[in-house]
Amino acid sequence: MNQNNARLMASFAVVCGVLAGSTTWSEKGWAQTALSVEVLSSRPDLVTGGDALVRIIAPEAPQVTVGAGDVSAAFRPDQKGGWIGLIEGLKDGGNQLIAKAGGKEASLRPTSQPPRRAKARTVRASGARRRASSTGRPI
Repeated sequence: MNQNNARLMASFAVVCGVLAGSTTWSEKGWAQTALSVEVLSSRPDLVTGGDALVRIIAPEAPQVTVGAGDVSAAFRPDQKGGWIGLIEGLKDGGNQLIAKAGGKEASLRPTSQPPRRAKARTVRASGARRRASSTGRPI
């Protein structure tokens, strides 16, 4: 009985090793062939200030354009096999970001929102009226 248990455990260990190896291979294989784009700094529809931190999953250095401008130089490899770059100068409204690598293409439409300005309000301090920002500090 002990010999049967040992054989069963050895078989189980071999099967687990094979499955673990195939999962690792399939994840690496997928990462090497897939192309995807995501905004890391915010939701793609809520980019503010005209800047967005973008990650691209690509098998090689991607060629990246926003509108007609090439922004590929902004991207550097990260530790997870992707490429990260800070895209600056997005215009207010929709922007078309296109990444190309390995014969594939992926796109994203980040929408840059104009920055919000603090509303001025009137406050009383020491009996005098003066204008203050929304934080309460005098202007």
